[in-house]
Amino acid sequence: MKIYKYILTRFNLKLWQTDKNSRDTQTDEWLEQRFRLFEQFTLPSVLNQTDKKFRWIVLFSSDTPTKYKCRIEEIRSRCQQFRAIGVAPEQSTNFSQIFREVVESDLDGMPEGMVSTTYLDNDDALSANYMKSIGDIVADLQKKGDTAKPTFINFIYGCQYFTEYKTASTACYKRNHFISLIEPTNSVKTVFGYGSHYYLKKQSGVKEIRITKRDMWLEVIHSTNVINDVRTSLHTRIIDSNRLYQAFGIKTETLKGTIKPALYIIAMKVKQKLKLFGLK
Repeated sequence: MKIYKYILTRFNLKLWQTDKNSRDTQTDEWLEQRFRLFEQFTLPSVLNQTDKKFRWIVLFSSDTPTKYKCRIEEIRSRCQQFRAIGVAPEQSTNFSQIFREVVESDLDGMPEGMVSTTYLDNDDALSANYMKSIGDIVADLQKKGDTAKPTFINFIYGCQYFTEYKTASTACYKRNHFISLIEPTNSVKTVFGYGSHYYLKKQSGVKEIRITKRDMWLEVIHSTNVINDVRTSLHTRIIDSNRLYQAFGIKTETLKGTIKPALYIIAMKVKQKLKLFGLK
């Protein structure tokens, strides 16, 4: 049975007006930083996938300035899996339906099988083995005859990189947004068709498989995130640039040693808690 794999990314759709610091998200400065993050983290991780048999659908606002449309064309020339879709500003909130229609159109006339859709933000990264792992999991489900229900694949272990402090650490996030959905090609909803990843447990008629492979995703924490969280526990470990390169194919700088980066992460977690309770 055929397996069709897709990565789905929203780029600059008109969904949020401000970021976590209440600054406008639709300015040229914001867009420039998003492209820098995308080109530094997201794009390399997709280019470095060990399994190249997938398509990457990225939704851009149709009113994206011309200079950035030229950069989109440059990305297209570098990544054969990349497909940019323009979305009218007034249609931004219909992104789930747009993703579904694009996937369905792409599958039209193809042999029936299973389709996987993977959620990837425009400033984050996937493990170089992510798409291969999805293919292996789908093949295993098919072998067991366990494909009747739509199935979410949840890799709960990943990493975080803090751009301001050049610090990286391991992370465990059981309700993360790096999930994939596996479903039959004749009833496609896509990973965005079930609402927020945060409430996955409340979904009916679907199942979830949690995978404990390490370093399967990278959440990039920076000043213009719309929303994020510092994922720390007793099992959190500081990691270096070599591990980031090996896992994601990303070249980035990390601070040497463990004390200073660890203090940065603790300070960010404390600041986050204070903000949560309205104390800062």
